[in-house]
Amino acid sequence: MQISSVDIEIDNFPLIKRIEDSQTRAVQELRTVYSISIDAKRAIVEHKILGANSSVLQDMGRYPARITFEGDLIGTKSKDSLQSLWVKFQQGKPVPFSSDITGITDITSVMIENLAIDTTGGNLFKYHYFISLTEYKPPKQPEDQPPPSQADDAKDQVEAESEIHDIRGRILDRNGNPASGVKVKISGPDGDREITTDDQGNYQVQDLPSGKYTVTVDEKGYSGLKKEVEIQKGEGSGNGQGSSQSDQGSSGDEGSDSGDQTDESG
Repeated sequence: MQISSVDIEIDNFPLIKRIEDSQTRAVQELRTVYSISIDAKRAIVEHKILGANSSVLQDMGRYPARITFEGDLIGTKSKDSLQSLWVKFQQGKPVPFSSDITGITDITSVMIENLAIDTTGGNLFKYHYFISLTEYKPPKQPEDQPPPSQADDAKDQVEAESEIHDIRGRILDRNGNPASGVKVKISGPDGDREITTDDQGNYQVQDLPSGKYTVTVDEKGYSGLKKEVEIQKGEGSGNGQGSSQSDQGSSGDEGSDSGDQTDESG
């Protein structure tokens, strides 16, 4: 049974149409379609409910529809029409689509998946074809996001560096000169650590966990300079020196702060 009361167009090419000579009214081409089949399915996802013998169904939308049908192109211009349809198929690109058939009226773009052609009894003015179309849905484009600014990059770098925790300081003798070889004990959540000052009187312990620490100068001849410090995650770094007097006799208060602080970064 032929269908003549519906409309189907592929890339503005009507597949149902009667073309007549304007003067003689002779039929130059007749386009018909029939055996239309529409395959449309919804994406239903089943979610099992823990601890219950039941589930919840979620509708994720509709899968791309598939449309198949047969058609005839008859008349002196049928070969040109067939060539036009064949070119659209060969291009392999999405093409506009429109139809007033119930179930596919909302489809606006398709891919020509298959096109089979048969010449009826060798008649050069009559062609039979089978065509299958798949609804084309363009992929969702990711939202445009501006590239991170230099300020953002700098902030990220500072935050990354701020995760490094350390304690450092400097020991001076009675004359204000660096005291090398002085033992310094750092006590904290992970136990005690003992280090020795370098030639410049500096000491440093890196990669310490957050927490409270006690820094003690553990060397004979010094008065047990002690300082309480705390490392907190995300802290910045400070720079400091603690000064202590030796046993060789000096003026001033023992264990006095020279104005700088024990360094900590977190």
